Amino acid sequence: MKKILFISVLIITASFASEWKNELIAGINMTQNSNHNWTAGGEDAIVWQASLKGSSVGKFDLFNWKNQGELAYGRTRLGDEDSRKHLDKIFFESLVDYNLLNTVKPYLAGRVESQFTKSFEYDAPEDFVGEYEPVAISNFWDPGYTIEAVGISWLPHDIFNTRLGFAMKQTYSAKYGWADDAKTADKVETFKNEPGLESISELNISWTDILKYQSRLSIFANFKGVKEIDGRWENTLNAQVAKYLVFSAGFEMLYDRDLSVDSQMRQYLTVGLTFQLL
Repeated sequence: MKKILFISVLIITASFASEWKNELIAGINMTQNSNHNWTAGGEDAIVWQASLKGSSVGKFDLFNWKNQGELAYGRTRLGDEDSRKHLDKIFFESLVDYNLLNTVKPYLAGRVESQFTKSFEYDAPEDFVGEYEPVAISNFWDPGYTIEAVGISWLPHDIFNTRLGFAMKQTYSAKYGWADDAKTADKVETFKNEPGLESISELNISWTDILKYQSRLSIFANFKGVKEIDGRWENTLNAQVAKYLVFSAGFEMLYDRDLSVDSQMRQYLTVGLTFQLL
């Protein structure tokens, strides 16, 4: 019994011998344009956005624990119109993989996604007559998503990893119907739980400390059929122009049939200030 207890203590102690690597980066950028008696024409404009992105990676003897998160928000105001948001993101992910092999590892993962403030539909329906008021279509945690997954990850190189696993995806929507089942007309659901398969691939390339490229492809396939596949592809290229000055280019593609029957795309070019907090 004493030998078993001694061995157990050694295993637990060894598993918590770790090396942590933490990173936290804050960014802000703004564009402002104002015209007065400008004969060439033009609209006053203010565009701003702020972000906070971080990661914490612990390398243990028996397993690795990776946490990453991103908070981002931005608004645009054109002329005399009210400002509209162009960026709104809450993202957090935690993943544990076990060191059975160097490149192939079983993993457990959890993820949370949502937004900060209300989103509106600004375009009136084709048959609408009169003055149209924007309609709220989403808000904080409406929809909100949580995803849990277990599976196998493959890490052939430091710059690339991919994983495939069984996942459960929960959708929360108290007011705007993002979790509602259209087949139950007499009832409005505020919660939806979907089993499926999840695949996530990440590519991180650095050319010295100046130029960095990050790409992430995430796919969730509901067991109901091919039409139930959701996907998001995110790409970011950052160039450190000066100590606190960064040029960023990005492209994002999203397909989620619950949100839109068509794919959604977003691209941006920005120059802004960044601060390495950790």
